[in-house]
This record gives sequence, C-alpha cells and structure tokens, in this order.
Amino acid sequence: AGVFVIVFSLLIGCGVVVEALNTRQLVVDAQQFRSSGAATIVLVAAGAVDPVACESLGAVEGVESAGALRESTTTAIATLLPASPIPLYEVSPHFASVVGARGHPDSGAVVPDAVVESLGADGASGIATLAGQLHVGSVYPYPTDGRRAGLAWSVLLPTTSPDPFDECWISVW
Repeated sequence: AGVFVIVFSLLIGCGVVVEALNTRQLVVDAQQFRSSGAATIVLVAAGAVDPVACESLGAVEGVESAGALRESTTTAIATLLPASPIPLYEVSPHFASVVGARGHPDSGAVVPDAVVESLGADGASGIATLAGQLHVGSVYPYPTDGRRAGLAWSVLLPTTSPDPFDECWISVW
C-alpha cells in the first residue's frame, strides 16, 4: 500500500507539473501574440472613417482600445536628418493606446522609439524640425516584426477633428 501511495503521488505530481508548464507556455504565447500587434484589427476605408464612431468601439466588450488614423499631407523635416523627412499622421485621441504609447499623448506628438533614438528626442526637448520644435508627449514601441512599416518612422499628431479618417485600428483582447 505504501509503494502504491508513493507511485500514485508521483504520477499525480508529474501531471500537475506538466499542466502548470503547459499553462505557463500558453500565457507566454498569448503575451507574444498581443505584443506583436496581432490582436489589432485595421479597418481601411479611405476618407470614410468617422473618428467618433471608431473610438466608440473601445466601449465594446473585448475591445481594449480603438482609434482612427489618416496620413497628413505634410511631413516633418528634422534638423538632424534633413534628407529623411518624417511622415505625419493625424490620429484620434485614443489611437495612442492602440499602439501602446507610454507617456502623455494628450500633451504632444506620439512618436515611435526609432525616431526618439535616432533624433535623441524626449519630452523636454522634443524634436527640432525646420518648422520649429515638435513637442513629444509619448513614445510607442513599433518593432520590425512584420507590422506595417510606415508607422515605424513617423509622427502621430492627436487631433479632435471630426473630418473623416482613413483607418480605424481596434485592439481586441
């Protein structure tokens, strides 16, 4: 009976350990899936996205955040890299949360890590452009892991303009 109890306990213990390791791996996989941007849905409808309706999707159960985006007709030309203009995008106020921005997106431009690193920008100094200083309110990660390349080298400018946008980004989890 003692040997049976020991063998049975070992079998149960191994089952518990295997299940715990499996659960841990599922959590790690889910975090990688989410951090890669794979949980973000992009609706493209050039000139037809209502920014208020898009952002209201953030109130739907299962949606973490939603925001609208449109490309600006102008670019920013940094004084440090004048040969590499930086595309400007206008975004609705909650778009910064869709891309995981850190900081205060309501206090200035939302800029990817690559621009901050290349130009040495921060919230205090901002980005020196030919048109003047561009204040950086928040920074977001945008790795080159298969995501759309355009936002890796850009500046997002939050706006409350009711004019139509081109895309609605929805982060679902």
